[in-house]
Formats: sequence, C-alpha cells, structure tokens
Amino acid sequence: MNVFEKLFMINNYHAGLNRVCKISSILNFIQEITIEQVHQVGSIKEKVSRMFKEIEMFVLSVRIELQRPIYFGEVLTLRVYQCPLISSKLYRKAKLYIGEEYVGSAVVVTVLVNLESRKLINPRLHTEILEQYIYSGDTEHVRVKEVCRKKVENTKKYHVEYSDIDRNGHMNNVRYAEIISNVIKMEQYEDQYINKLQIDFISECYVNDEINLGKINEGNKFYVQGSDSRNRLKFKGEAYLQYID
Repeated sequence: MNVFEKLFMINNYHAGLNRVCKISSILNFIQEITIEQVHQVGSIKEKVSRMFKEIEMFVLSVRIELQRPIYFGEVLTLRVYQCPLISSKLYRKAKLYIGEEYVGSAVVVTVLVNLESRKLINPRLHTEILEQYIYSGDTEHVRVKEVCRKKVENTKKYHVEYSDIDRNGHMNNVRYAEIISNVIKMEQYEDQYINKLQIDFISECYVNDEINLGKINEGNKFYVQGSDSRNRLKFKGEAYLQYID
C-alpha cells in the first residue's frame, strides 16, 4: 500500500487561543488516519479485520514537529506511510500539509499486542498483512530517540476516568497529550504554541488509576512524566513552545 491520505477540517473544538489547533487535536487526527489505514487494505480487508479482533497496534512513542501553527478554518492534509520493520517495531511516518505548503511531520512507533494476554506479538508472523503497509519509495526512515527520564518532584495527581479510555480499555493516547499541554500556563499560550511534542508510553493506564505528575521547565522546553504510587513510570514526554509570528 502506498501513501494513505486524508483531509481534516480544523473546527472550533480543535483550536485553542489565537485560533491555533491544539497539538492534542493533531495527535487525534494521526490516530484516526492510522486506524483507517489499518482497516482499508483492499483485497485483504476481511483478513485484517479478523486479525485486529485479537491483535491491536499499541503506540510506544509519538513525535510531532510543526513548522508553523495550524489554524481554525484551515484544511489539513495528512499523508501517512509505513516504514520498514525494525526488530518488533513498526514505524509510521506522516507529513502534514495545508494545501501544498508543508507544515510539519510526525513519527509513530507501534508494536503488535495480543489483546487478551497483553503480550507482544512478532509482526514478522503476519508479514502477509503488514507488507501491505510498506511504502516502496523513499521512506526517509527516522528513528525516535527515547525521551531521557529526569528526576522530578510529583506536583499533581491525575485520576483516570471513564471518559479518558478508548475501545482498548486503557487511557487513550490523545489524553496524554492533553495532560502535557495542561502543565503549561494558560498565559504562555497567548503568544506561543506547542511546535514539538514527544510522548513515550511505558505502561497502560486504566480507569481509577491515580497518576502522579511531575514536570521540569527549562526555557521553552517542558518535561512531564507520570508514575504510579510505587514510582513506576507510566509515561514521559517533552513539549517545546514556539512564539507565534
């Protein structure tokens, strides 16, 4: 399968201050197109559907980099393709456009997981399906370097509610982006936006879990991590602010 493309209109609920599309909304678009790509594989669509009743792609890391703010009312084009397998990891890359203007990129690292046992599945056992996602052109493959864990003091707690979870029964990836966005003070969004975001997902979070949040602010960079009551890491991420021109 070659490049998979979809258009997204930036609506009111996607945007925040200054009509700027939230980084969490962009992650949601990437998540949506990824799911659609998985379930639209032409001649093997039925086989893919059967497979994904037992096996799901879980995200290990996601990185988004924007060249400029994306605004309310604009139409965002996402072009997504799968990069070659590396070990047990599947790399999917996205390029973002407004019209013909290149405005950003994203890399998503996923693994296959058995939904019942929650154990990893070797994707090479399913090459007849997964090869359909391999882009045959210039992949421009990018490895995602893991965010370095920092020593932080927990300053806030987050209680996972029903509205946080998705069909896999765990907290949805978009909610993590919202948590990270919310540690940044409101007034900073008056003339800045998040132009870079990376999240590393370590362990699943479920309804009624209580996550201890800690952060470090170094200039325009915000490091945020979540851990459980035994200080076991659940996620870590970095967000960068850029002034709006």
